[in-house]
Amino acid sequence: MRSPRTERITTRRGLAAAIVVLGAGFIGICAPDAAHAQASAPSIVPHFRLKLGIFDPADSATRSAFGKILPSGEIDAQVPVGGNGISLLSVGYTEGRRDGRNFRDIPVGLSQVTYAGNPASGLTGNIYYGGGFAFHFMHVSGGGQPSESKKPFGAFIQVGYQSPLSYFIEAKYNLVSASVGGVKANGLVLYLGKRL
Repeated sequence: MRSPRTERITTRRGLAAAIVVLGAGFIGICAPDAAHAQASAPSIVPHFRLKLGIFDPADSATRSAFGKILPSGEIDAQVPVGGNGISLLSVGYTEGRRDGRNFRDIPVGLSQVTYAGNPASGLTGNIYYGGGFAFHFMHVSGGGQPSESKKPFGAFIQVGYQSPLSYFIEAKYNLVSASVGGVKANGLVLYLGKRL
């Protein structure tokens, strides 16, 4: 059972991620160079991005069943959806195994990403932020329990730093509407990525 202290830590982590994204959004709206940055962003955003990282489950039952850190990966493809910012179609993969029990989550999502105004982004890099929605193709099996699969709907927020080179770092927080076999895919994902 999760202790009150753990509940406070998890809540603070989620609130901190939301505050970072909202703060970045406020800066982007107020920055005088925002229109210029928006126009120039596609020149530094690739058609594909590959990301590898770790998933930190927010749910205590998921952590108890599969551990505090799970391997995760994702690939993004830029799509011409329109609107402000850059639209990315993403497919991810997270897996956990322990004591004969298996957990798999394949989120398929669409996000909108905006780059903050930085005229020197070619030299110093640039911060980006955004969010989107995803369907999570989740499956839990083994451990003497019946297998279960679901496709719950979820949402996420993300913030990252794109270096002047092809590498970037990203933090993403997932909120998923349902659990599968008592396992939830809510939590923080930290990625190191590369433009392809």
